Amino acid sequence: MKTVIYYHGNTWHKPGDFIQICGSGFSDIDNIRLSRLDDKGEYGFILDSQYNRLSTSWEKENASLPKEGDNIYSPEILQKTENSFKFRLPFDIGEGVYSLIAGDSSVYINVPRIEEVLGDEGGIATQGGWLRIIGSNLAPYGNSKAALMCGENYIPLEVSKVYDNYSVEVLIPKDIAVGSYKITVSNTFGGATAWSMPFDVTIGIAPRALWPQEVFNVVDYGAVGTHRTLCDDAFDKAFEAVKNNGGGILYIPKGSYYLTKTFEIPPKTVIRGDGYTKTLIFWTSIQWPLDTLPEAMFTAETEFDFNNITIGGTRIGGIFKAGTPEKPAKDVYIRNTRIFTNAVAGQKVAGDMEYEKRCRMEVRGSGHDTKCNIFVINGDNVQITDCECRVSAAPFYFGKKSHVQIKNNTFRANVRHWTPMGYCRSAIIEDNTFDCMTLGISGEGIYFSRNKIQHVIDNNRESFTTDMGRGEYNDRVKVIDDTTFELLFDPPFADSARVGYGMFIITGKGFGQFRRILSNKGRIIKIEEPFEIQLDENSIISLAEIRDRFFFVADSVYDGGHFQLFGTQTNTVLDSCSSAQAGGFFGWAKNIYNTYMPNWYVSFVNNRLSDGLYLHMLGDLNHDNTSGQSFVRTMGGDIEDIDFGILMQGNSLDEFCYMRADSLGNKVGCLRDVIIQGNSVDSAYTGLVISGKARCVLTADNKFENCGTNMDVSPDADVLMM
Repeated sequence: MKTVIYYHGNTWHKPGDFIQICGSGFSDIDNIRLSRLDDKGEYGFILDSQYNRLSTSWEKENASLPKEGDNIYSPEILQKTENSFKFRLPFDIGEGVYSLIAGDSSVYINVPRIEEVLGDEGGIATQGGWLRIIGSNLAPYGNSKAALMCGENYIPLEVSKVYDNYSVEVLIPKDIAVGSYKITVSNTFGGATAWSMPFDVTIGIAPRALWPQEVFNVVDYGAVGTHRTLCDDAFDKAFEAVKNNGGGILYIPKGSYYLTKTFEIPPKTVIRGDGYTKTLIFWTSIQWPLDTLPEAMFTAETEFDFNNITIGGTRIGGIFKAGTPEKPAKDVYIRNTRIFTNAVAGQKVAGDMEYEKRCRMEVRGSGHDTKCNIFVINGDNVQITDCECRVSAAPFYFGKKSHVQIKNNTFRANVRHWTPMGYCRSAIIEDNTFDCMTLGISGEGIYFSRNKIQHVIDNNRESFTTDMGRGEYNDRVKVIDDTTFELLFDPPFADSARVGYGMFIITGKGFGQFRRILSNKGRIIKIEEPFEIQLDENSIISLAEIRDRFFFVADSVYDGGHFQLFGTQTNTVLDSCSSAQAGGFFGWAKNIYNTYMPNWYVSFVNNRLSDGLYLHMLGDLNHDNTSGQSFVRTMGGDIEDIDFGILMQGNSLDEFCYMRADSLGNKVGCLRDVIIQGNSVDSAYTGLVISGKARCVLTADNKFENCGTNMDVSPDADVLMM
């Protein structure tokens, strides 16, 4: 039987670590070949395993043949099934990149993998600019190399900064020609065939460099920045002049400018002040009666840059709205800006409790919607950097964005609300502070690092969540051809409503894979490319929103709820994050919103939990199984194989923090193939809980001190303790 490896890890493995291999066709494998590659040689890559796509023809034509090291090991195969097995890296093998041959498959463990790239202009890196690379095993010890591929030529690049093992920055030469290239990286281990599979990049010209550069000073149109002079007419005239020019720079010099209306930003417009401590634009609380707040103070179809200004006001609506899902914007920059608003304030509110209550209801709206989201943006190349925002409710709301950079900002909500950033494809979200809000995000290729989430009040059961999305079909399908399938019944969603979602093989033949949906019409679903192992008539599939390739690195949660992977989550890492007086880190897979949402290939490594006697929205204590202690937890609901390929390694937990691996319900193997290794737990009621009918769980080298009970393992669970 053909062996196929989908997944062999997304974080760095050292000698003595257990390795989990996931794929298909392993039943008849009796031995494997393992060796450490030498570190000699220059460039070359092999075809890396993929659980969610096939190799391209270019990759196949240009890939090197796999190599082996001089010393061959045959480690013992553990917990072997048709779809998985485990083994331990020999203690004497040495650290580096390892060649593994299992049946027909040959892969490299610890090889670098590029998942996304972002340039200084989003999807474009400019001449003399920079390129951020996001992926796994890029620089495990702070060392990395990079090169652009142009045909058969390699152009070495300077690695200007290593952020961590999951992100590095490289500089683009000033004299390089604009055009399309491929980039590849090495973590300096493994030699000439252990570079990453190349990733497409574009070197181009900065969009803003092509915008009109004429300057339009609002003072020249009658604006007076003395705080008490109404400037609506002057701003209208200045914006109209910019529009008639096809764009330009609308300059607001130092001063305080009073406004009472909303404005439309023309395309290719830069709105620039003299600095956020010098230029203020503001609205008072008397413009809009109850239930008439505008959707946004500034609306734009596309292309604008807003910088070096403070925006203030009371009883005003949202601030920026750009693009729509049907007509997305591009090239949106908001930087060096302060936004201080409070829609529940002002003279009318003060002392009038009924009026204040109605204001709050208006701000919060219904469900997750509000009228005070400062950024409602759909588009490509969205950059929000170096801003300080104290706002009435949620800073963000749903929007589909790609090539997103949200960096070095502070966000604080005056009125608590759930804060969804929406769907992001290829995003860097780093070095931000999120205060008094529950943050949510979905998407693909997201690097979320060094962010602080703190003081989550009211809805403090969760501080962060990857919530959102529903597919509403979980069943078998009829196979029409390699990429076309027929659902067994008429779906509850409209034609084209699931384009861009994933078709996940949840259990049965081919499980552990997904493909993006190209079209849906009636009962017919078409995917972008075939599965490597095709499903059969007994396989169960789910149509679910994709949340794939997330890297949470060195984030902190304080005084809040859980940091949770809620619903579909694949190929995700939480590394070196911290939780104190908060719920901890939680990945759960189950039937949510009538959709089977799997957690596959998730790694919780090197995280720190402390101050774990945590309380959230308390109700009936008999049904409250999360308050009382913080945890690192993975959980599969009552669907086979829905929580699969999990690593919990090197985590440190003390002060009533503990670990859980839960297989819930009556079915066997809702949670399966979990490695729990090298963790330390100090001062917990129980150090580690493994519940239900979990399958192929391996525990090793864990340390328990001062715990009432070290381990509580269900008698129905299949656990190998080493």
